[in-house]
Amino acid sequence: PLRPVIDKTLASLDKVYAEKQIEHETDCDPELMFPGDVDDLYEMIGNISDNAFKWAHSAVNIHCGLHEEKEDTRSLHITIEDDGPGFSLASELEITQRGVRADEQVPGQGIGLAVVQNIVRGYDGELRTDKSVLGGALIELTFPV
Repeated sequence: PLRPVIDKTLASLDKVYAEKQIEHETDCDPELMFPGDVDDLYEMIGNISDNAFKWAHSAVNIHCGLHEEKEDTRSLHITIEDDGPGFSLASELEITQRGVRADEQVPGQGIGLAVVQNIVRGYDGELRTDKSVLGGALIELTFPV
């Protein structure tokens, strides 16, 4: 199940980033299942959500759902977005490369999204970056189901 992993991750991040008082919204059917290993799911949700909390000014949203792609083909979409500064087009192209960080002024190793990208590819999925409607970064993971 996807929702318990998201809820547990957000509860942990609420403690880590308590001083920021980040408001978060989760739109995810409790019956929705991730088609893979729970540890991989924790790794992906944890890395992306941690980045979102780190950069957010005040808000992080997570949405998940099944989408009909083609006839008889569905995919699971997980979107995590924040209201932080976002990233430039150049950093969008580089942030999933190991050791590349969007901002060298903030602590981190620059491997989180590279790890996520490797896991996503292992499930024949896709990682997409975009600008969030909240004004910051949007990361979308898509998996065939």
